[in-house]
Amino acid sequence: VKQRNKLLAQMTDEVGALVLRNNYAQNTAIANALAQSKDMLHAQQRFMRHLVREGHLNRALEFLPTDRQIRERLGSGHGLTGPETAVLLAYTKITVAEELLHTSLPDDPYL
Repeated sequence: VKQRNKLLAQMTDEVGALVLRNNYAQNTAIANALAQSKDMLHAQQRFMRHLVREGHLNRALEFLPTDRQIRERLGSGHGLTGPETAVLLAYTKITVAEELLHTSLPDDPYL
């Protein structure tokens, strides 16, 4: 236990830096998505529909807009909100990770 605690203490700064870098990258991804939100709403809608069809997403549970609400937003020139974009990004990451696990990529010795 002492050796483990010593190792964890030594790793604290490195882990903290990695967490901050990840947070920065995630915020950048969300900001970029929001900058294109109006133009990407159709694609985001198709992705949400796909996730629902596959049983991975409950739009109501996640407070994501319905197709009717998306039509209204398209008409008014609005896209997803920041929190909605963050939720969709999380589902995107989960979906990609799951799909990659079903390939030979995780076992590739060159990675």
